[in-house]
Amino acid sequence: VKSYYIETVEDVANRVRACLKHAPAERLSLAPDCGLSQTARWAAKQKLKNMVEGVKQVREKLKLSKA
Repeated sequence: VKSYYIETVEDVANRVRACLKHAPAERLSLAPDCGLSQTARWAAKQKLKNMVEGVKQVREKLKLSKA
């Protein structure tokens, strides 16, 4: 791993909103990119946590239900 940069919740939310410009929410599925097995466990956990929180933030703001 070259960097331990961890996307913030807002980074994730912004990326989700950008994706929603091109695909409807009911057709959008988010998953972590490969490479987490090569990432320190603490960093991988934080990345996943921020991904989940970013998605929750967008769902709440757009009043979308869970899939």
